[in-house]
Amino acid sequence: MKVKTMDYRTILVSLNNYDQTAKVLDHAVAIAKKYDAHLIGLHVLPKINIQPFAVPVDIPQEVLEAQKKAFQEEADRVKAHFNEVTGRESISTEWRGVVDQKTSIATRTVENAHYADLIVTGQGKPEGPDEMAELCERLIMEAGRPIYLVPRETKVNQAGDVILLAWNASRESARAAFDALPFLHNSRQVNIVWIEPEDSAGQSLDLGGSEIATTLARHGVQAEITWPTEKTGGIGLSLNEQVARSGADLVVMGGYGHSRFREYIFGGATRHMLANMSVPILISH
Repeated sequence: MKVKTMDYRTILVSLNNYDQTAKVLDHAVAIAKKYDAHLIGLHVLPKINIQPFAVPVDIPQEVLEAQKKAFQEEADRVKAHFNEVTGRESISTEWRGVVDQKTSIATRTVENAHYADLIVTGQGKPEGPDEMAELCERLIMEAGRPIYLVPRETKVNQAGDVILLAWNASRESARAAFDALPFLHNSRQVNIVWIEPEDSAGQSLDLGGSEIATTLARHGVQAEITWPTEKTGGIGLSLNEQVARSGADLVVMGGYGHSRFREYIFGGATRHMLANMSVPILISH
């Protein structure tokens, strides 16, 4: 079989949020089937860490064992669901259950992500400290691969028919556009939404997105260029309005942000979209 260079060949699906397992796995399986890709299911056993008090206290061994048992039972349920769903499909699959009490879920997931063409994971909680929110942030910033995020609430089971590409001629948006080529090439409709750059970088070369549209056309991707009509609520709100208006089922965008002392600080548009996703987002940094 001749492999297309623009196909995803290895897909990693992170299944560390049990409540989202079914929805995230459905998307991952659909993508793997579309591109005849090898699908790796990954679950990292959480660290056992019970310390609810300001002053460290000794936790009874039976409490630690109970938490360990609960974590393992959830891991077993996730694995069973992965095997059941993928067993019904004619795709190449692999299960990776990682047990490591010395490092975080995010660290082990990022390590595995370096060897995949696409990472599929669920949306983290927008409020408060949450391991899944940390996982999303670190995957975006550290994986070096495109991240396909599945919203907590969405009616979309498969994405990529109508795509909204957020473009502002930046490094991040360029990375996202070319990382998304398999989706763009197989879509029915692509809408390029021109986002006015915060600085002049790239603006003189690609006025209004015309240059990226021409480049994509050489890949067989015919795209229409649109401009946000509502700007009062910020770029993120404008993008969501464009999603609703165009009927898009996938947003492709750059992830804008930086790291400061291991804390990730995202730009306004990225932060808004991560917290208010209505359809899956393919995001690259």
